[in-house]
Amino acid sequence: MGTITMRALSSLRGPRLRALAGLPSLALMAAALAGVFALAAPACRAGSLAVVKHPGGPEIVLDRREGGDVVCIMAAVEAGSICETPQTRGASHFVEHMVFDGSERYTREEISGWVDDVGGFLNAFTRRETTVYFLLVPSAHLEKGIEILSQMLLHSIFPSIEIDKERKVILEEIRRETDDAYAARDRIVDRCLYRGSELTEPIIGYPATVGAMSERAIEDFYLRHYKPSNMRIVLMGSFDPAGAERLIGEHFPADSVAKGCRASSEPAWSGEITMRREAAEAPGFDMLVPFPRVGEERFPAALLVSRMLEGGDSPLSKKLAALSLGEPEVSLEIHRGFSALRIHVDVDSARAASNVCAKVPEALESLAAWRPARQEIEKARTSFLSGEMFDAEIYHLFVMLRGEAIALHGERYLSQCADVGRVTAKDCARFIESAFRPLRYNACLVLDEEEWAGEARQPRASAIETMPNGCVIGALSRPGSPVAALHLMFKGRSCGQGASVGGLVEVLVTTLELSAAGLSLSEKLDSLGARVQFGDNPYVPQDDYLLNPSYVFVRLESPAGSLAEAASLLMDHLVGSAIAGEDLETARTSLSREYGMRTSSSYYALRGAMTGALLGGHPYSEPLFPSPLAMARVSVEDLEALRVLLFAGGNTIATLVSPETPARACEMLKRVLGGLPAGGAIACPPPPDSAKTGAVEKKTRKEGAYVAAGWLARSDDTAVTASLLIAGELLSRRMQLELRERRGLAYSIECSGTTFPGGAVLMAYLGTGVKNVEEARAALEQEIRGLREHPPDAAEIGIAKNRLLGKRARSELASINEAYAFGFDLLLNGRGAYRSMDGLIGAASLDDVMNV
Repeated sequence: MGTITMRALSSLRGPRLRALAGLPSLALMAAALAGVFALAAPACRAGSLAVVKHPGGPEIVLDRREGGDVVCIMAAVEAGSICETPQTRGASHFVEHMVFDGSERYTREEISGWVDDVGGFLNAFTRRETTVYFLLVPSAHLEKGIEILSQMLLHSIFPSIEIDKERKVILEEIRRETDDAYAARDRIVDRCLYRGSELTEPIIGYPATVGAMSERAIEDFYLRHYKPSNMRIVLMGSFDPAGAERLIGEHFPADSVAKGCRASSEPAWSGEITMRREAAEAPGFDMLVPFPRVGEERFPAALLVSRMLEGGDSPLSKKLAALSLGEPEVSLEIHRGFSALRIHVDVDSARAASNVCAKVPEALESLAAWRPARQEIEKARTSFLSGEMFDAEIYHLFVMLRGEAIALHGERYLSQCADVGRVTAKDCARFIESAFRPLRYNACLVLDEEEWAGEARQPRASAIETMPNGCVIGALSRPGSPVAALHLMFKGRSCGQGASVGGLVEVLVTTLELSAAGLSLSEKLDSLGARVQFGDNPYVPQDDYLLNPSYVFVRLESPAGSLAEAASLLMDHLVGSAIAGEDLETARTSLSREYGMRTSSSYYALRGAMTGALLGGHPYSEPLFPSPLAMARVSVEDLEALRVLLFAGGNTIATLVSPETPARACEMLKRVLGGLPAGGAIACPPPPDSAKTGAVEKKTRKEGAYVAAGWLARSDDTAVTASLLIAGELLSRRMQLELRERRGLAYSIECSGTTFPGGAVLMAYLGTGVKNVEEARAALEQEIRGLREHPPDAAEIGIAKNRLLGKRARSELASINEAYAFGFDLLLNGRGAYRSMDGLIGAASLDDVMNV
């Protein structure tokens, strides 16, 4: 639950994508492989769409997709911050919290318990014009899932004790936002950009309004807006359309027409830049330009043009670079009454004060003369449609990224996304000329005040082989999917970089990404609709997958027909492209910018302290990300020596998920990976030969505090690892029920493991207010002791297993993530017989879990 910002979510779509270069000779290899994968153009969707509307009931959008056994139910309520009065600021978000706390038929524990028991995922977010709830469940549980959502949205109760608890949680969230310099800047900027409209108020509300809001006011807001006629329900995934329509009609019956909210009006376009001297930690320049609304004829062209304006080589970036401004963040905002292009640029306050930003509107208006070449249009079209195709595989991420637009416009938005495939060069030219001349806009420049003053699924067909060069390859079949995804895992990340240069592997992969060869090939990969990611994502520093010391990875996603060519180009780049001193210097500069982002994360600091305490002296305790001092010691020779060790056949695990049969997919992998030099795996010493208990660590940042406890478990048996993960999920659930739900003590809780060959580190942590640190510490220790004092029964273990399997099923919706999970299972099994982690989790007994 929470107010997830679209800017934060956009970073999940495009984290440091690294496009790689290869040698021209690979065209011959691609031609030879044409028989393995037939060419297929990327499609915006692979399913059937239907819309049903009954008088007095919700609009129903049925987006049926072949394959899989998961369905996502999205229920959007026309209730957001624009519906509130000055006295009820924050009511929409408050109600979002409350509907999880029990209904006429189910208690809070029964709702969350059922979702956990079936391995589902339930969440929500509030926006200015809508509140969106989404539930991901196995298709067999669709009927109960619809009933659960109907109970929450139509039959919630509001116990006084739960209102008091949620009020404390929301006030803590507001305090956290106050501590966040970027959130503080966004609040200032929004008041400037949305001037003259109802969109200027913060979604989460104010401490005064949330603190004073009465129980009656909260319940009245719910009763007024939460009616079937005020809802849009969208189903995505595998389901029977006729049966689903019937179930929704039964549980969301026609009712009196809700009063609803006014459609958002366009801001008053001032054509001025407002300067604000606040938010010292996050200066920046923001601009909002009106674009066509969803449903207008020009909207598909607006989608395509906004994509062409992204990136460092776009016409917009070049014009801003001429003003000595950095690369802009560009996004298309979609509201009920209008759409707008939003542009953000990080600025240096002294430069900005010299009227540089005053020249931006003139530069933007000059775009009216821009006529993109057909090659630019086709590149953007391929990128857009491929991105839709990739993201659509992960239903809940698709809801988080596009849920607001779907909630506001339903099938019209989804259909117009597909219409991007029919936009012509003339359409783009006409739209560009109308959008930028005469230019209408609102803009805000926020400066540093001090500077200003001074200036569980069924197994599918698979194949596993070891190639003559030692490379382990595996293939899974996903019939009917338009996507092919290749995951390359290179072992020994922390053990091959050398003790004197922590983070050397990160320097290598970043250098390969930003080298002249890597940048030159990015155009070719774009034209194929493929995307590549190297290494860690700095925007998600808490992700265990991206911070594992036992491997580094490369992820390649492509339309199925282009995978062979894209993969061949990628492998030639890894083993054969030249690295120059200039490439290394470029990587140093890029990584230096990220260093602060890494070290500023409280979770990252906690994790580093815990790993150091438990694994001190082992390579796994060394930094995975290089410090500026460490990078200064790196030479091109160091990188070349590491490259020989890292990209050897015996050090590589390659897994592919595609629509092809596993046998044919493995044949393709053999051709592509046959050029890897033979060589053994990088040797890592075993973890310390004993289990330890880590001390509780504390890290505070202003109003926020984090408390953690950690353990090291050493075992070469992956079944023991599976039992450890179940134990962590068991503890996580108990912590959530007791510390978050019952006591309202923590706003974030998790118990997660970092697994590697030979063992795992498990860390339980919670986030709370500074004043609650000692109470939280004692409560965490009590929950840990409770695992022995109040051992679980088989039913509780079953719930923990379902939760864990459900998370894994959700995370593997996308082909590339399933390819990762398959590869990681192969890594953990070592030379032993392959055993899937899902199978081991399902087979673990109560005794197995209690004995870890």
